[in-house]
Amino acid sequence: MFFGFCSMRLYVVLFSGMAHSKAPVTREEAGVEVSRPNRGRGGRRPPTASYRKEKEKENEDVKGMAKVDGNRARLQLHDEGSNIVDGRPKDLVVARGEEEGHASESSSSDSSAAGNTTETDRNVHGSSSGGAAHNEGEAEVPVEVRAPFPGGPIDGALLKSFKDHVALVIWSNEERPVLKCINHGAQIQEWDLQSCHPDTEGLQRIIQRSGLNTLIDCSYRKANKEVISAFVELWQPETNTFHLPFGEMSISLEDVSFLLKIHVTGKVVAVENFARYTEESRSDAIKMVSNLLGVSVDEAEEEVNINKGLTVRKCWLKSRWCPKAGSRPTNYPPVECTAQAYLLYLLSCTLSADKSGSWVSIAPLKLLEDLDDVGKYAWGAAASAYLYRHLGSATKVQVSQIAGYLTLLEGWVYDHFKFGLATPNAKYMDYVQPRVCRWIQKHETVANADKLGSMRRTLDRLRPSEVT
Repeated sequence: MFFGFCSMRLYVVLFSGMAHSKAPVTREEAGVEVSRPNRGRGGRRPPTASYRKEKEKENEDVKGMAKVDGNRARLQLHDEGSNIVDGRPKDLVVARGEEEGHASESSSSDSSAAGNTTETDRNVHGSSSGGAAHNEGEAEVPVEVRAPFPGGPIDGALLKSFKDHVALVIWSNEERPVLKCINHGAQIQEWDLQSCHPDTEGLQRIIQRSGLNTLIDCSYRKANKEVISAFVELWQPETNTFHLPFGEMSISLEDVSFLLKIHVTGKVVAVENFARYTEESRSDAIKMVSNLLGVSVDEAEEEVNINKGLTVRKCWLKSRWCPKAGSRPTNYPPVECTAQAYLLYLLSCTLSADKSGSWVSIAPLKLLEDLDDVGKYAWGAAASAYLYRHLGSATKVQVSQIAGYLTLLEGWVYDHFKFGLATPNAKYMDYVQPRVCRWIQKHETVANADKLGSMRRTLDRLRPSEVT
């Protein structure tokens, strides 16, 4: 399912734990006396003003000035007092409960939260995936950060998702592998627009009028896993910004407009009755596939029932509306049906790309019903909001992959950061091509953890003059 809108703020968008590790040293273990009020039943205390004052008082023994090396740095105190134990600051206190019963209650609560915040891999099918499994060897994320965190939030009650953030685990000398980046850019070229229908000119006119034709040639065929993984570690879901040493940055609608040359204002990209799989939504999906794509009701029903969700197969779309030379029909479907099938396929490979490489959500087809209105939708705003959502999910330490339109993320990085991450394209025509075409990717054939570590260090030393 795919819908969303963004105008100065994001509107609703619809496209589509861990095993034990070495716990940080607490102040009690370090021999520092700590007095805490009784929190009573319910576990976690609300972040009241008096509560914040208490936490400030607890940290009075922190002397000197913290030297920040990004959100993965070690806390270095200029005073050579005994405030660092085993390479860790005493004041990174993890609230694990004062008694066994309280710890069990907190664990149960956090397990439920993890299940609710885990990314929905098959969201477009009308169902969401459950919480992450507790696997051995995965790092344990502290329940709550109670003290000022170097490069991170001062008050752990404000950015509540930070307790599950991958940056917190990396700072604790744990590691998460390079993310698996789900990119469908190479699949776009598998559909030959020049031979899929006799009325090639009419088909080209419809595609161009939609305003989505720029996505055909500008989408990167592969994703730079190290670049994407490094910037995911800097993303904060509750602010929708990248937290850099000197401030915050984000992908704006102006960026989307220049990078992709698609509309960022216009009609809301929203589809009703497809939020979840029901008998009513299933019936609507079958009728829509039959009417808009020009197939029989029986064929549409058979295809929708294969996955028991609101999806169809990509291979079915290609074989049905872009058959190979030896299997082309004598009677072609109307050019409008072919155009709608192609635009649905194109969206599934770009703006609404999810983690399934084989299935296409039927929901965007509703927006393609009137081909004259397709170019009036704010596709760029919806794409950025959808990418924000996947970035937020990927910051969770238990998540190992990311989807969304990664060409937008990569193009934004190449356009704003002077790292030599990409090679300039000598054939790029400014103001004619989308700005993402200005760069030629550099990417590894396999995930490179050393390159990711090097990029982290580069970002930790980043200066404002290195950003445009």
